[in-house]
Amino acid sequence: MVFVILKIFLIYKYLIMKYYYPILSFLFFITMVSCSPSKRNYSYHSPKKNISRENQIRQLSQPYDIRNEVVVRSLKHVGRPYRYGGKTPQSGFDCSGFISYIFSEAGVPLSGSSHEQATLGIKKDYEELQAGDLIFFGSKDKISHVSMVLKNEEGDMEVIHSTTSSGVRIDNVSKSSYWKGKFLFGRDILYPLEWASK
Repeated sequence: MVFVILKIFLIYKYLIMKYYYPILSFLFFITMVSCSPSKRNYSYHSPKKNISRENQIRQLSQPYDIRNEVVVRSLKHVGRPYRYGGKTPQSGFDCSGFISYIFSEAGVPLSGSSHEQATLGIKKDYEELQAGDLIFFGSKDKISHVSMVLKNEEGDMEVIHSTTSSGVRIDNVSKSSYWKGKFLFGRDILYPLEWASK
């Protein structure tokens, strides 16, 4: 009888040694691996150009008044000389170069001639235009000039633009027979950005 009990005990001990401990060790190993820190690879979409500290702060504090932004930036350049094909303060501006520079500096990439800029955004009538909208001048067959609205209140519209005669200046379109006679239409390229920032 004692011999039988001893035999059963030895078999039981053998089974534990053979199966239980390896399984327990395996489970312990799995637990340690799953809890240990792992190196993860993160991929980021790098911007095509360096974002200034000023623009980084603005991105963190969205929404902000993009229309006021382009107006304030444009006013800093009143008096800059006109230069055909000019796109920087150092060289001077032509009409479309000035608009492109102001919007790009405010974080709205913009380029191209006045004719190309006239295809962007949504079209607006004279009475609907507001600060930051673009306004185009010329004849029925050709766009010859672009400027930006500073204000349009009760039919009194002021624009800022780079003119061949005086460089960057402010004009009241409502009181100018020359500019009012050449008015074609306005475009709002900031409308989608305003909604995106809300």
